[in-house]
Amino acid sequence: MALCFGTLRAGDDADLQLWLDLLGAVFSPKAERSYFAAKHTHDTKSSRRARNVFVARDGGATVGSVRLYERRVHVGGAGAAAGGLGEVATRADYRGRGVASALLALAEAAARRLEFGGVLHTSSAAALYQRRGWRQVDAVSALLPIRAADDDVAGAEPGDKYVRRLQLATDDWAASAAVRGCYGACAAGFDGTAKREAVYWPWVCAEARRRGCRGYELAGADGGAAAYALFACTSWERRDGNLPASTPGPELVLCDFGCSSDEPAEAAVAVELLASACLRDGPGGAARCLVPAPLLGPLANDLPRRTDPGWHFLCADGALPDSSSLVVWPVDRF
Repeated sequence: MALCFGTLRAGDDADLQLWLDLLGAVFSPKAERSYFAAKHTHDTKSSRRARNVFVARDGGATVGSVRLYERRVHVGGAGAAAGGLGEVATRADYRGRGVASALLALAEAAARRLEFGGVLHTSSAAALYQRRGWRQVDAVSALLPIRAADDDVAGAEPGDKYVRRLQLATDDWAASAAVRGCYGACAAGFDGTAKREAVYWPWVCAEARRRGCRGYELAGADGGAAAYALFACTSWERRDGNLPASTPGPELVLCDFGCSSDEPAEAAVAVELLASACLRDGPGGAARCLVPAPLLGPLANDLPRRTDPGWHFLCADGALPDSSSLVVWPVDRF
């Protein structure tokens, strides 16, 4: 039987389950079926539309997949519609038959109709996307040295700023106008950061829990948030944020951040204070924190760096994000 290419059937739960089965089979054990089901549930309503999931079928079997995520991102100080590509999967016995290329063509055509640019991350298939016109933009991070804080507060005098832990078990922390204001004020200064409307924050909350993040808030004199940060560590047990005391030289990853000031020096101080509090909660001592280099400004010039070459963009108007300004938070990844 000939391969058939199209989209998920709207309102057809059986079709949805077949798609999730395919993803579970292709990506396990790195990512399980339940992970993709949760992603589908927590994403915005527009991205859950059946029109955004492109599949290849052979008879009653679903053998290939590409998903288009509807997003808005900052580029050059303005908001741009972006179609993120994810769940690119082909069943093992159908590889080498052009399944992925045909599905990518459908997703790219849909993005153009919606006047979207495109964004994706790949660690193994860069050549495939570059042949299709996608262009690589490096994301550069710096390793910021951190020492554990000695106590619970950053200042001891009345009116001083102090650090408190965010409770990530529910979405309440992200409903704070101060937290959202910190995110918006910071994100607008970079390329690649998501423009987060209210309907998008549940995705951020779910991703923070999935990654086992810890969250901290720098409270100002009025008690409102002056900055906040979410941290993860590859050594933590996911969902509870526990870092074993025996872990040598832990490396924190800044997964999300917002600051009421747009000055790099103040953002760098806030990251250091919040990361110090995170390290204090276990295991103490010293560590390094992986931070997007553009966030730290000139401070990043004196720090060790890492470059991620996996980000690729397909821009309808030819405009690309600037590598020196590119920030893509892990909780926004798809």
